[in-house]
Amino acid sequence: MEIPSQKLPFPLDVYAALLRQTTGCVPFLSYGWLDENDGDDSSALIKAQKRAAGALLKVIDFPAPAAVLEVGCGPGSLCAMLGEAGYRVTAIDNSPAAVTMATETVSQNKQAAVTVVLADFNEYWRQVPAASFDVMVFHCSARYFNPITLMAAAATLLKPGAQLLLLDEFINNPDDIRQPQILAKGQHLLALAERSGFTLTRDEEYSTEVSRFKALALDLLEKNTGELSRQTAYGVETLSTLNQTFAQDLQRCLTGFCSHRLLAWTAPAEARPLLVLAADLPAEMFAEVFERSFNVAFDKALWHWKYGQDRGASVAVIKNNSVVGHYGGSARQILYFGTPELAVQICDVMVLPGERGMFSRKGLFFKMAAAMLEQYAGYCGAHLLGIGFPNLKAMHVAERLGLYEKTDELIQLQISEPDFVRASHVTPEPDVSQAIHTLAPTLWNRMAVGLTDAIVGLRTLDYLNYRYLERPGQNYLCFRIDDADDQCQALALAREHGGEYLVMDLIGEIGMLADAFEALSAYGLQQGLSFKLWITAGQAVHFETERTSRAQLGIEIPCNCWSRGPEAKMLAGAWWLTAGDMDFL
Repeated sequence: MEIPSQKLPFPLDVYAALLRQTTGCVPFLSYGWLDENDGDDSSALIKAQKRAAGALLKVIDFPAPAAVLEVGCGPGSLCAMLGEAGYRVTAIDNSPAAVTMATETVSQNKQAAVTVVLADFNEYWRQVPAASFDVMVFHCSARYFNPITLMAAAATLLKPGAQLLLLDEFINNPDDIRQPQILAKGQHLLALAERSGFTLTRDEEYSTEVSRFKALALDLLEKNTGELSRQTAYGVETLSTLNQTFAQDLQRCLTGFCSHRLLAWTAPAEARPLLVLAADLPAEMFAEVFERSFNVAFDKALWHWKYGQDRGASVAVIKNNSVVGHYGGSARQILYFGTPELAVQICDVMVLPGERGMFSRKGLFFKMAAAMLEQYAGYCGAHLLGIGFPNLKAMHVAERLGLYEKTDELIQLQISEPDFVRASHVTPEPDVSQAIHTLAPTLWNRMAVGLTDAIVGLRTLDYLNYRYLERPGQNYLCFRIDDADDQCQALALAREHGGEYLVMDLIGEIGMLADAFEALSAYGLQQGLSFKLWITAGQAVHFETERTSRAQLGIEIPCNCWSRGPEAKMLAGAWWLTAGDMDFL
């Protein structure tokens, strides 16, 4: 007969199986605080778990029967303890198996006022009346939620002056190497809480006690791998890999990469503008701030093109149930000096005119930008680095606030007197889709080989489809450029811009691009057209001949210097960016 703990998600089901196998019960699915005198048998695990849970109860500032929300209740032992202490408890979890276990646990005390709810907290917090709780508790569950959502939910659901408690694992200051993390960075969480109006009242570290717990749990995992394989649906190889992951987790704690902390805050005394994940809001909510910021009609389809299908990495600010600010980010696959990586492209940075008062670290722009960069960019983030095309005013404000540093600038190249013999090698492609599908893959492969010393957004077939064929409201021209042997040398994508034609992308072998741009320029002049190319100054050499002229555009290329990541000196002149990398052309 299958028991509820066997239906928990991996690896919690294995952890539960270990506890049941070695102790006969599964009261918690969390780490514990193991004292050096607790011994090394399996019963010490339960004693350590109860010690950590008991510590949470002791630091609650509100007497029973205060209203408590436990997020991620697991098997229900903590919410049962809260109920027995006289608190009115709402406990939620998104796992049906955990809710079944918690319901059974709390049912053992009929007098306790505990309600267990099956719910996704990401949705739950927006559906519950505001200011419903005196205390909100995350017991080793904060790691499952974006810190921006966690703080927004706490600010919404807690009463003025109420208490927020977190007991969990956080990243300390990591080494300068690329290690994307699920866990929140401790200093970022503390900064976000302060910006959200929370006052820190407790910050205690228990890494030594948790390290002892992890070491004992790992020893038991290794000794019981065979039996756990028989009890679960996982083979020995899968469980051995899990053991290795757990050993690495222990090592990170022992070396100080991560720390286990008990954190407590007091909620703000009055409502403040709320930082939220933009992806959680319907597109229509951004129409007013967009139109008033850019004096352009809001296009819902274009918004989804930028941020839909999990591309978005954006932060918004809500005030009086309306969006008053947005710091947009859209994921972009890149080659980072030849290595596949992810970048986040900054776009649609906007604050309602009436909310722009302060361009300081107390203003909305800074709070949005800092929160977004902390959560999404840098060595620990999902995206290694950020990129964008701010106007000079925005760039200088961000530099002054310590958010950006300049790495390059975008310049315009043009050839007014090209070699007209080359014009015969250019052919307009009436079917842009067919040209991209038949020519671009080979040309991009040749191009990528020559850019191992640069940073470039992928021009794969999937990306070109997305960028040029699926973008709403814009049509692009396509030109094939052949060499003297009638072999395709490059593919150019362009659009009309200011009475001229702007080359959005020129894809081909790096050493052939100068010839291709000259051929395109010559063809244009023969047709009464003028072609211009925007390219980062550090990469312009690949397009220039003695007949090429440069012009400044007043568009600087920043990098994120707020969260730890590649420094500006590493990126200077390395970005390969054209007009096709912009989201608004």
